[in-house]
Amino acid sequence: MPGHKISPRQAATLDGFWRGLFLPWKGALALARPGQDEDWADLGCGPGFFTAPLARQARTVHALDLNPDMAAMAAAKAQRLGLGNVRAQACGEVALPLPDAAVHGVLMVFVAHEFRQPAESLAEVARVLRPGGRALVVEFGGGALSFGPPAHHRITPDQLLAWAEPAGLAPGELRRWTRRLLGLPYLKLWAQVLLKP
Repeated sequence: MPGHKISPRQAATLDGFWRGLFLPWKGALALARPGQDEDWADLGCGPGFFTAPLARQARTVHALDLNPDMAAMAAAKAQRLGLGNVRAQACGEVALPLPDAAVHGVLMVFVAHEFRQPAESLAEVARVLRPGGRALVVEFGGGALSFGPPAHHRITPDQLLAWAEPAGLAPGELRRWTRRLLGLPYLKLWAQVLLKP
């Protein structure tokens, strides 16, 4: 499962027109429910596809990525868009550069299937979440065409919850999306809210 990392050379694909057209990004952010008085982290931010719309809804967004080049791209995009509330930096999978209880929410889009140490990574997410905070995990489902990571890299909501429970994160709402073209499903996604008591 782990090891499906994204290169900065793929940044145009990760932040391009077609991704915006086909991904249900508005629905994902609606499920996250960021507030104007809330601080959020976009974990695995890449070039900032979700960072920018998240920053328009939250007070502060910490754009975090394993790759410092990706974090720099997210920062540059935020600057181009006049979003002064984005703080971008590199991070480790189990070492987020944030203090305890620093954020109200953590957004993880197409990230959890890449964790090498999923339970430890989610424990780190729990550490930076404030009590009553939430994380939103969005991942690829199975049974669609070839978009997304290889089938053996994908995870299920049940797998995620098995990692999340020991980290102290409880299940919240689960939502699924299927995108179709000419009646055929080409993209299946799921999103799981995780709650910190």
